[in-house]
Amino acid sequence: MTDYIFPPAIRKSLEINSLNFTKSKEVLRAVTAHDFCKLIEVGIYDKNDVEYLIVEISVQRPQFPVNPINYVERILIEIENSDKIPCVYALRVDFPKLPHQNLMPFEKPRCLCLYEQSKEEVWVTWTAFSFLERIRDWFSLSAKGKLHQENQPLEPFFINSIGNIIIPHNFNVGDIFFISSISENNFIVTSQKPSGNNIPFRLEVFKSIPVVHGFINKEPQNLQDLIYLLNEHRIDLTTKLNEYFKDSSKYNLFLLILLYIPRKRFSEGVVESIEKYAFLCLDTIEEIGIKLGVLAKENNNVGLLIGSQIDINSANVIPIGILRPYTEFDKNLARLVSKVSDESKIVQIGIGAVGSELFNLASRSGFGGHWTLVDNDILLPHNLYRHSLLNFQVGKFKSHASSDTANYLLKDSSFSTFIIEKIGLNPLSEDLDRQLQDAKLIIDTSASLAVSRKLSRMEEYEGRRISFFLNPKGDALVCIAEEVNREITLNELEAFYYQLLNNEPLLNSHFTNEHKGIRYGNSCRDVSNYIPNERFGIFSSIATGVLKELEKEEMGFIRIWQLSGKFGINHFQANPTILKKCRVKEWDINISNELLDKMFKKRIEKLPVETGGILVGLIDTQYKSIYIVDSIFSPNDSREYPTAYYRGIDGLGEQLKSIEYCTNNFLTYLGEWHSHPKGCSVNQSSDDLILFAWLSNFMQSRGIPGVMLILNDKEIGIYITEN
Repeated sequence: MTDYIFPPAIRKSLEINSLNFTKSKEVLRAVTAHDFCKLIEVGIYDKNDVEYLIVEISVQRPQFPVNPINYVERILIEIENSDKIPCVYALRVDFPKLPHQNLMPFEKPRCLCLYEQSKEEVWVTWTAFSFLERIRDWFSLSAKGKLHQENQPLEPFFINSIGNIIIPHNFNVGDIFFISSISENNFIVTSQKPSGNNIPFRLEVFKSIPVVHGFINKEPQNLQDLIYLLNEHRIDLTTKLNEYFKDSSKYNLFLLILLYIPRKRFSEGVVESIEKYAFLCLDTIEEIGIKLGVLAKENNNVGLLIGSQIDINSANVIPIGILRPYTEFDKNLARLVSKVSDESKIVQIGIGAVGSELFNLASRSGFGGHWTLVDNDILLPHNLYRHSLLNFQVGKFKSHASSDTANYLLKDSSFSTFIIEKIGLNPLSEDLDRQLQDAKLIIDTSASLAVSRKLSRMEEYEGRRISFFLNPKGDALVCIAEEVNREITLNELEAFYYQLLNNEPLLNSHFTNEHKGIRYGNSCRDVSNYIPNERFGIFSSIATGVLKELEKEEMGFIRIWQLSGKFGINHFQANPTILKKCRVKEWDINISNELLDKMFKKRIEKLPVETGGILVGLIDTQYKSIYIVDSIFSPNDSREYPTAYYRGIDGLGEQLKSIEYCTNNFLTYLGEWHSHPKGCSVNQSSDDLILFAWLSNFMQSRGIPGVMLILNDKEIGIYITEN
């Protein structure tokens, strides 16, 4: 015969139709409708505040269960006329202690833990029928040993606490600290001297033997409970207390015990987590010693009683509070929670809207070994609309304030430093030169074309370069990243960025901005583009993600993220080809290998006649560099002969105008190209010289040189006009 045990309350049996609570009636209807349920009894507790149903549940279980669950289990469903989820008890006296059981003031009957969510979340989808199904599943999965899934977190050792306490990141065992209340039942540990409500205490740290999860323990209510709990885990608290009682300098201190409990999923398994609990004795060490019969006080003098022993039975009058300890946020914790371990030395140039938020997000995850922030701008009031810094930092240099903020947050004064400097025409300072020499990564968030191009040409530094900036209307983020070995640099990648804008129709309005700038001062330059500040958050987050993943990508790339609709994102990418490089006169010529392949194919397609077109690309007059990345091939009205080529104009002007519009005139007409017949050289013919003279005159009117490119079977000839 099976023996049953019930919750400690006086029960009164009722007729089935005598239940009053709406929820009780719903459960009763579900019980009578389910085949796996058998109603045994309904009733009410003596205080008329709880109704109950006793039900037998048929369990789907294996022939040889992992846990001793019977084919039929009797339960009691306890229902209150409130928003409390009904409690379910397994009534069998010998029902085992298993994972996912609620901790109750009494040991038996066992109370089943059916839901992980809060009651507010449970009520959203709760029905009496699903409730009974969940009870049956609880028994079935427990019988198979699968109630606690492998992907679920381990069951906590304790489930409740009176509050939280924040511990310094660099504490040592035995340190004297002070507890300051920050809100009800929430405390922070400081090293400040006592003032106001600060409580002095001594910190002790203990680590238990590894404990297999699955059973939630009853929280110790007093020092006696704590002594017994620690004894179970091979920790002798009484010996440590005796040490305190022998040292009168500690008598006025309170005692805070930090307990580390390594947790395993299985007894043979590895430690998966370490739980931390803090126990705060609410008496001073002096008061504890007196209550335990080890210390005595007479005429305000406290002394150790010779030959006395700790009376553990008296420890039940010494209350303790259990707190959840949290270690102060620092770089180590940041890296732990974000799973970041990068130790690179990084130089970031430009700490504006995007740059500040990128550094803010990256630093909060502990990314990078050391950052050098370079910017000579001061934080002004209007910057707060989209900058990561705060109002009290207005008037400070952005680089200085951003560095200080990160170092303070991470408790690491060496995490970042700053240099107040503008990268321009003047030579770099010795300090910046030194930092760039050591940098593995150089980030350009200056939104300055001049800075990007200068960084590209600093060949004395080995660091890989990456540039982030927004387009003028702020609806797209552009990322241009060099290869690890820097075979293609930022200035070369820039031309491919413009080519991507031209090739992708959705990016054709990339440079247009219908909003006028907002004036924030009296100078003609005191104008800021109107960009909704949420866009800086969106795009800075993307940029930070790219930064963290950059080490996995050795090749260079151009990427653009553009807002679509309300807050959708379109992503575009170009992987540039290697450039063929040569020097003609004083100009560096860079031609896309992909474009050259297309030209040679066009030549072969048109043989035996000649063909050609115009050259499209980017010209950098400051550094005397020309980048040829595209062509408008032979227009329909061109005349192509075996020994001559006359390029037409049909549709050419419209196509070129479209390219210039899409790229804000960065890609433009650079000159002409044509092919020569088989067996001919790439030398200029008499007709070519006439065309070259025209090209020279035309390009002189624009103040830039023109390029003529000639192809034969395998070679190219490049000719530059004087400007």
